[in-house]
Amino acid sequence: MRRNEVDAAESHLAAAVSASPEDERAHFHYARVLWQRGRRPDAMREMVEAVRLSGGNAELLIELGRMHLAEQRLDEARRAAEQVVAADPKSAPGHALLGDVDAHRGRLDRALESYHLSLAIQPRNADVQLAVADIYRIWGEPRRALSTLQSIDTDALSNPQLAALHRLEGLAHRELGRADEAIVHFRRAMEFGPPNAALWHELARAQQLAGDREGERLSLETARAMGLEIAERTDDELSIESSLRR
Repeated sequence: MRRNEVDAAESHLAAAVSASPEDERAHFHYARVLWQRGRRPDAMREMVEAVRLSGGNAELLIELGRMHLAEQRLDEARRAAEQVVAADPKSAPGHALLGDVDAHRGRLDRALESYHLSLAIQPRNADVQLAVADIYRIWGEPRRALSTLQSIDTDALSNPQLAALHRLEGLAHRELGRADEAIVHFRRAMEFGPPNAALWHELARAQQLAGDREGERLSLETARAMGLEIAERTDDELSIESSLRR
């Protein structure tokens, strides 16, 4: 799995589960590789078994909860998170998962409360910090969003996290009228993740603010080519949708 040799990983982990059906870690790792391969129902069955065999291990419950969340099974995701927090009120991942569930439901006040509880326990969690910044952006508080983003330690971030960070910084700078800085961050976001119509549209709006008509025209053309129906949606809709995908 660490070498991204998915076929070999699946074969060996399937053999491990067959050889040691009572080993929760074998089921756990097998579930993860099945999930990576897009076999989500099979992955969830393996993760449920891993949780059962472990007696409700917190790490495995959180993983199962995130799978439920990705499948929009919000009640199941919340139950997993609540079980973790009930066993350990100082579980940062448990509070973060509760926040994710509330964000999916649009209950941003409650989500923010859970995220802050998580960060009080584990201050350096980039995913949670990004989620907090996104909520501030949705609420029209770009300065608080920037303050949150600038507190993130970028050294250990993955490319998708860096793409999300620069996109949110671009949106915040644009809301503050700092068009040139917004353009820089939107272009940085494109370097770390595959550009999409929404991001090109956001860049176009920053270029419009900066008076770069030609750049705006080219960015809008690119956005239309990639999917106009996405590019024409509002920033708030896009930000909310981003939080719903977590």
